[in-house]
Amino acid sequence: MDKKIKVLVLGVGGNVSIGILKALSNSGINAFIFGACVQRYAAGFALCDASLLCPYANHESFLPWVKKVVEKNNIDLVLSGVEEINNTLAAFGVINNNCQLLVPEKHNLDTFSDKLKTVNWLADNNINHPKTLDLDEYYSFDQVKSRLALPFIVKPKIGKGSAGLFIIENEEQYLGIEDIKLYVAQQHIGDAETEYTCGVYKSKFGYTEI
Repeated sequence: MDKKIKVLVLGVGGNVSIGILKALSNSGINAFIFGACVQRYAAGFALCDASLLCPYANHESFLPWVKKVVEKNNIDLVLSGVEEINNTLAAFGVINNNCQLLVPEKHNLDTFSDKLKTVNWLADNNINHPKTLDLDEYYSFDQVKSRLALPFIVKPKIGKGSAGLFIIENEEQYLGIEDIKLYVAQQHIGDAETEYTCGVYKSKFGYTEI
């Protein structure tokens, strides 16, 4: 019988980490899964062989905690679907020679965590994207309206879950946004019933689909 691979999945209260757990469970891989989360009753614990409480990724105790768990349990693989955790792990680099951190590279995290950098990357790679303006360049309402039309979207360059997103329909709304230089203005695409996203899939055979 093949040796069990010991896997540590962090942030198992989040949807993406739960998806990782489901993928591992359905993969046929002979794995023993340690699940970790800051929440005592995280939903993902139901899919794990062992459950652990861990510190938040931005706490000074997080990386020492991960290292201790990895060494104590001879963990082979660490991964997570939580952005904050992946950023911390990517900056950390290597735990030890026997454990692989399966996280995105730091430069990719830095690019795709920033909406302006993401749009620039899409443009550089000839991929369709909404018209976008960097509001650090102090566009007036009329300038934005003439380029994007009404309504348009204003959202933080760095953020997630639609936090801080505004649908702008008039000048009063636009002028009421504080620290506007931290935002981008973006073409409003679709309607309340539609959603646009960009997914990239790379196969083990080398081809990529977008």
